Amino acid sequence: MQAEDVLSAYIEDYFEAVASLSYSDLERRQQGFHASLAYGAAGIAFACWYAGRVLGDPGLLDEAERWMRSAAGRQRRRLAFLVPQAKLRQRPSSQFLFGRAGLSFVQVLVAHSRRDRRAQTSALSRFAELARLSKGGSPELYNGTGGCLIGVAFLFREVREPRLRNLGDELAANLISRAAQAEEGLILWPELRGLGASHGSAGAYLSLLLWAVASGSALPEWFASSLESLLAAAVRNPQKLCPSEAFHSCLCNGFSGLVYLGAKACQVLGGEGLLGAAAAAARYALENLTDQPDLCCGRAGVAFSCLALARVDSRGAWRQHAQKLALSTLLCEREEWTYAGLYGGEAAIPCLALNLTTGIDGGPPCLDLLDL
Repeated sequence: MQAEDVLSAYIEDYFEAVASLSYSDLERRQQGFHASLAYGAAGIAFACWYAGRVLGDPGLLDEAERWMRSAAGRQRRRLAFLVPQAKLRQRPSSQFLFGRAGLSFVQVLVAHSRRDRRAQTSALSRFAELARLSKGGSPELYNGTGGCLIGVAFLFREVREPRLRNLGDELAANLISRAAQAEEGLILWPELRGLGASHGSAGAYLSLLLWAVASGSALPEWFASSLESLLAAAVRNPQKLCPSEAFHSCLCNGFSGLVYLGAKACQVLGGEGLLGAAAAAARYALENLTDQPDLCCGRAGVAFSCLALARVDSRGAWRQHAQKLALSTLLCEREEWTYAGLYGGEAAIPCLALNLTTGIDGGPPCLDLLDL
């Protein structure tokens, strides 16, 4: 069997399996995060929506709606966005990948694709309210203003709702106001930890970049040179980004996140410096692959980053790397996945397989704008 045949068979099998599951199954099978985008039902719904969008399959959009209805109906349960051991009674609703903001984000997409204007308007109002609340929290990508800004950028590109323009500008201004001069001429976010994409300054750069692409707004004058300095510093001294080689391939705080950021910035801004740094970061990630298959900390994250790099660098074998990594994730049996969602679970893998079988050189789902 050819690789494309294996991936196509997997896609069909995944959505057949998902159709036979329910939200109650998630509650029995995994420890918390049942409704979240990162680990739960919202992530499954996004995968169904994405496949329906790519393949033009209304049945998959209906399946996405089924998962969204189930998640929305149970979102007030304590473990919808938490694990049993959590000291919190409730996670901040404005968090994008882990909180209710991500759930509302997917509801907007599903309602828009199914032409349910009433549901779209309601979900968009909820998402906007939660996104504005993020300004009072962390600027990070996974759980703060940066993530909500990417959500706004994604929706603005897909839905073209005019009120999203003001919301995006508002969040971008908030992010920029919290940046500060650091060593070596870098602009960093003092509230964030390190340079990584999930909880560090790289995530804030990505958020501002994607909003500029989606809205056509200008980036700060320091953006391009400071970003290139950040990427160069990380590949010059890997310890600065990630002290342990065991985590070099992670999307969250390793080199895969920088690969995607550098590749996306090169696509938008051009420049051999950005491309060279992204390629160097990819080599670090590929040299230190983890056994984990997931998107956040595993091989799927490296694969998506390699696809994004293939979009701007035809000289490298980046697409071949992505395909090999995607095939390796299929060695993880469905019962072995601890979670079901996009970033810690299996839902990212059908998105990756779809990109490979349809020729889409897209970055991580939800964190890259669609260009279909």
